[in-house]
Amino acid sequence: MANEYFVLVTGNGESSRANIEALMEDHYYAKGAGGTLVLAYEKAPTKSQTLVAQYAKVCDKDVMVFCHEDAQTAGIPGASQSTSAEPIKNAVSFVEGKDSTAFLLWDEQDDQCFSALKYCLAQEVQAFNLCDGLVPLNDVIKTLPIQEHIEVVKEIIKAPETSLESLTEELDAVLKRAQEIVQEMIKCRQSSL
Repeated sequence: MANEYFVLVTGNGESSRANIEALMEDHYYAKGAGGTLVLAYEKAPTKSQTLVAQYAKVCDKDVMVFCHEDAQTAGIPGASQSTSAEPIKNAVSFVEGKDSTAFLLWDEQDDQCFSALKYCLAQEVQAFNLCDGLVPLNDVIKTLPIQEHIEVVKEIIKAPETSLESLTEELDAVLKRAQEIVQEMIKCRQSSL
């Protein structure tokens, strides 16, 4: 009997066909027969998402797509579809508690990638970077507070009543926290090697 497991793939990062096929093949080999690819996107699959789906079909995996009702599914062969206003969040909820792994097509400039990772962390789904050799992503989320601090500093700078002294103190605190986050990321990266 085939194993039942799920591989969630989402994100807008780009990767080559060779990289995708090599990493997916290793995972499929380790997990065994069976398995379902769960693909999640908003309006249309990226080139890399399409490559992942096509390779899953070559390997006789079922493909399930979570997307908006008006989304395109061109290039996704034989997939079942689940429409949703929040396809990424719902896809993560679908695989929660099951034998599942998330492979994110990671792009640090894409807020959707951070949202997907946040959902994975909340549902305790292990997430890996499909664009970078399946490096674990569960500890990368610590980069989010930097953006929150940047927004606070922008608001302080806009406020005309802000004194130079309080602005300097706030910037010092933000820089100190950013340094701490970078150090934590370095430690996490080194411990995963």
